[in-house]
Amino acid sequence: MNRTTHLPDRQPVRDRNGAATAAPPPARATDRRRRPVSSQWAAWAFLAPVTLYLVLFYAYPLYRNLDLSLRHYTVRSFVQGDAPFTGLANYRTVFDDPTFAP
Repeated sequence: MNRTTHLPDRQPVRDRNGAATAAPPPARATDRRRRPVSSQWAAWAFLAPVTLYLVLFYAYPLYRNLDLSLRHYTVRSFVQGDAPFTGLANYRTVFDDPTFAP
């Protein structure tokens, strides 16, 4: 007894005369066509100025503000750049101040 199982995605293909021909192999995920390298470079070229802008004008100032808020600065330590790290003590001082709430 000859058993033949047909997978749903590999049914025989029929030509114009009705004769069955071999079905093409199913497409694999690894057989995807790649974009040309030149279009990938173009994409990176368009993304580079936007990324640079976001880093310079958003990410760095945000980082710098967080760093400034977690240190105890005086005029001398601000000029010399050796302010000691205080952690959340600056925030505690602000929230404990009676003039902050009103």
